Amino acid sequence: MKSFQDRLFKDFDVKKEVKKNGKIKNTYVYVGDYAVWNLTDGELAKNKGLFAGATVLIFAALIWGSLQRVPLNSFKFSGGAQLLCFAVLIPVVMGVWQFVFAPKQMYLRDCRSIKDRILWGSLLFTVLRLLGFAAGIVVLVSEGFTFLSLVILISELLSAGLSFWLFMASKRLRYLEIPGQKKKEET
Repeated sequence: MKSFQDRLFKDFDVKKEVKKNGKIKNTYVYVGDYAVWNLTDGELAKNKGLFAGATVLIFAALIWGSLQRVPLNSFKFSGGAQLLCFAVLIPVVMGVWQFVFAPKQMYLRDCRSIKDRILWGSLLFTVLRLLGFAAGIVVLVSEGFTFLSLVILISELLSAGLSFWLFMASKRLRYLEIPGQKKKEET
């Protein structure tokens, strides 16, 4: 099994430079594959805006629903699902942030990482929100419901829907691989 360092630097070559004082400095030069999103500039800008907007709305719904003082939030399963949603939303926010601010051409592994974070994080978030919604219905039936609890459940359902849209949209994102230095030298 390869070490962490081998996996981390597998797409880099080491270039040794001699400094003025005689010491040798290792410089890492990227020779791996690159990737670009298979979208026009207009489509890419539109997708970036939609992804960022959906993520902001999902985060706002989660924060707002979590801060309400209702029995729904103190129940173990619905409150626990909401708490787990915060942990799951972190990679989604990171992935969307990287997607929005990514350069046109990027390392292939960065492109895959961005897509995977958004794709699997949003799917897991959707599942957790739906579990929280189901647990919330059980709480409403057993404890009695208030208008605020009903609005919180609707916000959970909407954020689950937005998260599922994010999953489907990221699933449709395609990228083109551009061969790096190693493949050019091999041919």
